[in-house]
Amino acid sequence: MPESDPLIEALSAADWMTLGGTILTLVALEGLLSADNALVLAVMVRHLPRDQQKKALRYGIIGAFVFRFIAVLLAAKILDYWQLEVVGGLYLLQLAVRHLIHGEEDHHLEQAEADALPDPAPDSADSQVSPALHEPAPPASVRKRRRKKGGFWATVAGVELADIAFSIDSILAAVALADGLPEHLRDLHFVFFPLETWVIYIGGVLGIITMRYVAGYFLLLLNRFKGLAVGAYVLVGWIGIKLIGSGLHHALYREEARLTDGWRGEVPDWFARNLEMPPWFFWGVMLLILVMSMVLSPARKPQSAG
Repeated sequence: MPESDPLIEALSAADWMTLGGTILTLVALEGLLSADNALVLAVMVRHLPRDQQKKALRYGIIGAFVFRFIAVLLAAKILDYWQLEVVGGLYLLQLAVRHLIHGEEDHHLEQAEADALPDPAPDSADSQVSPALHEPAPPASVRKRRRKKGGFWATVAGVELADIAFSIDSILAAVALADGLPEHLRDLHFVFFPLETWVIYIGGVLGIITMRYVAGYFLLLLNRFKGLAVGAYVLVGWIGIKLIGSGLHHALYREEARLTDGWRGEVPDWFARNLEMPPWFFWGVMLLILVMSMVLSPARKPQSAG
């Protein structure tokens, strides 16, 4: 039986450090991942007048918060079904592999589009015309994308859809990190929900805030340390491996199933025992990946504005 709400006061200092460290790790990871996404969102709203740019992002964040709350409630159910854990882990793993293979090309394409789009003029109604008189014609691929861009509300809808897509990745990462908490913390209930659900929700909401207000600082880090972007997606792949292992572990050790039933009886005992990563190993590799991605990455001077 799960413990009751008042027992949360019995958490030790080490427990609070574990919870805080998990949330901070999730926020930092989502901040790094959202830095590239921030460039995409900036491109999406840049064709609007300057006053409408902030408004579009503001409306977009409202919809993103609503979706994130719904997604968190659904994400908590992922922990109840080992099949969803395995599928989610495979998704994160292929996301990391795909980015590590094609991410650099995508980044250059997005940067080229951002550079080709003119800055909005601060005042007159001719702001949508004057840049075309003074700026070189953008590439054909950019002109094609600009024709597809709609007005204000179409842009708001696009921003919300982008936020939804970005949040799917972070929700799966949050599930894996929360599942890495010690068992006595995962099962502890506070205000109707287990602590692991609160970690997912708090980390998810802070992830949206990070994308909107802190991503610029992470962009500076990515500009200074080239390997940090690679390291962030290596972390995503590592989290995917953790989620796959946890899902298979839960499949083999379900309360209503025995290891001798059906296909479970064919699984080698040594394999079943080592599916679930020890917390110290999981977090140790996480820290090692982050440190190595910065240490082995030559610091680069930020590009000058001119």
